[in-house]
Amino acid sequence: MTSEPTDPGPGRPAGTRIGRYRVEAVIGTGAFATVYRAVDERLEDTVAIKVLAENHSLDPELRKRFLTEGRVLRRVDSPHVIAVHDLGETDRQQPFLVLEYASRGTLAQRVGDLRIGGWRPGPADLWAVAEPLARALDAVHRAGVVHRDVNPGNVLLTTRGATAPPYPAATVRNDERLVLADLGLCKDLALHSGHTSAGGTEGFRPPELRGGPAIIDHRADLWSLSALLVWLVTGAPPDATPAGTAIGVAVVVGAAFPAALGRALQRSLANDPAGRHPDALSWLSDVAAALPPPDLVAPVDGRPYVEDADHRQPPALGAPRPAPVPAAPGSWPWRLLHSAWVLTSLPLGLTTWAGFLYIGMRTRRARWLWAAGAYAVGAVLFIVLAIATPTDAAGEADPDSWQDKLGLTTMMVLWIGGFVHALLANSLWLRWRVTAAPRRG
Repeated sequence: MTSEPTDPGPGRPAGTRIGRYRVEAVIGTGAFATVYRAVDERLEDTVAIKVLAENHSLDPELRKRFLTEGRVLRRVDSPHVIAVHDLGETDRQQPFLVLEYASRGTLAQRVGDLRIGGWRPGPADLWAVAEPLARALDAVHRAGVVHRDVNPGNVLLTTRGATAPPYPAATVRNDERLVLADLGLCKDLALHSGHTSAGGTEGFRPPELRGGPAIIDHRADLWSLSALLVWLVTGAPPDATPAGTAIGVAVVVGAAFPAALGRALQRSLANDPAGRHPDALSWLSDVAAALPPPDLVAPVDGRPYVEDADHRQPPALGAPRPAPVPAAPGSWPWRLLHSAWVLTSLPLGLTTWAGFLYIGMRTRRARWLWAAGAYAVGAVLFIVLAIATPTDAAGEADPDSWQDKLGLTTMMVLWIGGFVHALLANSLWLRWRVTAAPRRG
């Protein structure tokens, strides 16, 4: 009877062992470590094993950082942060971490596959990522840790212990749980100062991690979190410059998402950390205000879900079903419905147009006809701007948009300017009546 090799080194083939774990396949490689899918035969469970590369195992600093990742993960208490089950060392003195296995891959892979089919995210798709990821970062930060590398490749999807909200979303399905992983670059502020060097993933790296030494805190992760949502909508993270982040946020709003969502993301994309949200839950609160969680739908057993704090539980049978989900904010009919109130503002403008048209036709004076044409154009412009003004999920117009500002200016010209102009024109009309009447007799 032959025994299996215990440590064949890099590129371990299927069937070899790392400690008591039987390797099945390589599921990820990086500059510092390799991740394997393996089986814990004692517990009959599939796990992920992250092994520090042999050449880096001799570097005391990298070795310490790798072990810190495992210890930090044990401190963090959140269903949305990857769980660590064990920490060990191979026969070649390579430290390894035994982590929960995420069978559905990364968020980057999921979104990439969706985009191949022409998919575009809706509010539910954003919320299914924003909520659990913000709660994951809140737990990491409460443990005194800065992740430093929040990006779609470090966000995993698993079917075990699924806690995804029961509304239709393509990014995180109903039978999945989103977890934040890879704290290999994390900064443990409980043990170290905030002094750090450049790090993170291109496109999701906050300004303070792009150059030389800097001082960081948890707000660095909030920059990456906002960048990740921009990427989810647009397909690319915002450009590193302030102008680039503004363009990225503008694309989010242009994709029919509320302007308030753009403002929430823009705040934590500030170059100065002091201008960002103070914490992950404040960020989530702003996002929720701009993009309310989708209405919950009934699962298979027919009972609708209700939200109770951070957990969703089925209430007693017979509870009322949620109302149907309304039309998505930003669609043309939705904006027209919420802009219908402007029709009550048009009578004065239309009366002004009709008055000048009538007088111009009766007197055959070109100036009155030109005035009638100008007011008609103003009335049409007012309607177009009212419909085109960006609105949030509650139907409120964005006061900072140029459409709203120009629309209000046009309305004031029609109301006040038209009224004053009509008085002046009426005096000329009366004068014409007095002077023209004797000639007609």
